[in-house]
Amino acid sequence: MPKHPKLSDANFEIMKIIWDLGEATVKEIHEAIKKRRFEPIKRESIQVQVKRLARYGWLRRRKEGKNYHYSSVSGQEEVNRDILDDVKDRVFGGSQTELIKCLLKNTDVQKEEMERIRKLLSAYEKRKT
Repeated sequence: MPKHPKLSDANFEIMKIIWDLGEATVKEIHEAIKKRRFEPIKRESIQVQVKRLARYGWLRRRKEGKNYHYSSVSGQEEVNRDILDDVKDRVFGGSQTELIKCLLKNTDVQKEEMERIRKLLSAYEKRKT
C-alpha cells in the first residue's frame, strides 16, 4: 500500500463506514455517522474530510449524476496491518512477541478465544515449514 498521511480518529470513522458499505456518498456517510454519535455533526464537515481523504489518496471517487461516490483505495485488513506494523515498530521496537505479550497481558482472554489463537499459530507454523 502506498504511504498516505496517517488517519485521524474522524477519518478512520469515515473509512470504516466506506469499508462497511463498499462505496458511499457524503450524504450516506453523514447519515451513518449521525446514527453512531450522540453529538451532531455538520454534513459540510464530513464533506471536507472526505475530500481530504480523496486528495491524500485514501479514497477514489466516481461521479454518478450530481453525486460523487467514494470507495477505499485499500482494504480494511491492509490498512489495519499497516497500522499494527507502525505500532509494533514505534512502540515495541519491531518485536512481534512484545506486541502480543502486551495484547494478552492484563486482558481476560476467554478460553474459546485462546483456542482460536492457538489454532491460528498452529496454522501459521504449518505454512512456514
